[in-house]
Amino acid sequence: MFKFSPKSRLTVRTKSGTLLGVVITVEVDQATGRIDTFLVAASRVLSVISDKSLAINWSQVVDWQDDEIIVADAVESQAAVNIAVATPVTPSVQMSERQ
Repeated sequence: MFKFSPKSRLTVRTKSGTLLGVVITVEVDQATGRIDTFLVAASRVLSVISDKSLAINWSQVVDWQDDEIIVADAVESQAAVNIAVATPVTPSVQMSERQ
């Protein structure tokens, strides 16, 4: 996999208009020469929940304009689920404290 950072600002929005963030890395499959994945730094809305980047597969892209990628609306709900699953929940009371 070949990776590079775009020189210009490339934002990512869902089809319904929600800003997801800015592309920080593009991953290209070296065998085919095709874009495989966009790594996106989360917008302020998503960054409040997590500081992790969002991986968007090429198959989720529905349109690409000069400075913006439009992705399927399902990407937004998928990102929220992935962030929720990746965030460990720590119990407030440990078992040894109860005894």
